[in-house]
Amino acid sequence: MSVQHNQPPTDPVRTGHRSPLGITIFRFAAHCFAGFCVAAVLLVVLPAAIRAFTGWGIKLPEITLRLRSLSAFFSDYWYALIPAVGIADFVLLYLLELKQPSGWAVRFWFVAVLLIALALLLWATLAVTLPIPRHEFTVS
Repeated sequence: MSVQHNQPPTDPVRTGHRSPLGITIFRFAAHCFAGFCVAAVLLVVLPAAIRAFTGWGIKLPEITLRLRSLSAFFSDYWYALIPAVGIADFVLLYLLELKQPSGWAVRFWFVAVLLIALALLLWATLAVTLPIPRHEFTVS
C-alpha cells in the first residue's frame, strides 16, 4: 500500500472554504443577540423606567417620549415584527453570502445591523438617564 502525499487537503479550515450556511448561522446568531438586547430594553426596561418617572411626576423630555412611542409600537406588534425581521435578516445574510462569500455586501449588512442595534441601545440609555433629576450638592 502506498500513501499519496500530493493530494490537496480536504479540511475546510485548511483550504479556507467555509460553508455558506455555517457562516450565515454564525452571523445570524450575533444579530439575534443584538436583537434580544434591543427587545429587552424596549419591552421591559424602558416601560418600567417611564412608569417610575411618571409616578414621581417628572416631566419627560422629547427624546424619551419618542422612544416611548417606539416602545409602544414594538410592544403592540412584537409577535409579528420579530419573526418577520428575523426571517428577512437570515435570508438576506444567506443570499449575500451565496452571491459573494464574505464579500463587502454581507460584511456591510452584518456590521450595519449591529451598529443600528447599538444606536438604539445608546438612544434608550440617553432617554432613560435624561429625566433623572440632578441635585446640586453644596459642601459646607
